[in-house]
Amino acid sequence: MRRRSVLTILGGIAASMLVRCKSGDPSRVPGSAKRLSDNEVKMLAAAAECVYPQTGAEHGARSLGIERYLIQQRGTKYYRRKTPTLRHAVRALDEIATNTYGRAFGECSAEEQAGVFDVFARGGDAPDAAETAKAFNLLVDITLEGCFSHPRHGGNAGMNAWKVMEKALQKGWYIECDCGE
Repeated sequence: MRRRSVLTILGGIAASMLVRCKSGDPSRVPGSAKRLSDNEVKMLAAAAECVYPQTGAEHGARSLGIERYLIQQRGTKYYRRKTPTLRHAVRALDEIATNTYGRAFGECSAEEQAGVFDVFARGGDAPDAAETAKAFNLLVDITLEGCFSHPRHGGNAGMNAWKVMEKALQKGWYIECDCGE
């Protein structure tokens, strides 16, 4: 096969994918079911703020860029595998908020979201407690990854989380551990 033929075929494949993506039907975009929607990312970012809240002058998950981190990472292979669990977290948070306050999690105030998150952390009223616990643990892991990751991955805006850790170490705010060695 000649080089020109290969390039023509590859160009046709790329063009057909662009047409599919521009069709407006998300179900036709390859892999879209495995990616979090913008609304799901916003809800997870709000939940992440419950995990790592802003306190006074210290940064919280949102100010550290957790939403940007989730947007940037949602297309990676790791996060595509975790999408069903993260969607379970979104559904569980919405269900608890609706049962408690009569509105979706994203529409609740920060105090109400914190209350909903506390119920979620305890397993909620869900019959699938094992899946809810798995979703909670994953959400905590992702929050800490996003808050303390290298900024090139989307989180830790301005390296502020690292700066807080550096100040704590300079002031001697760390725990020494006798690990039996």
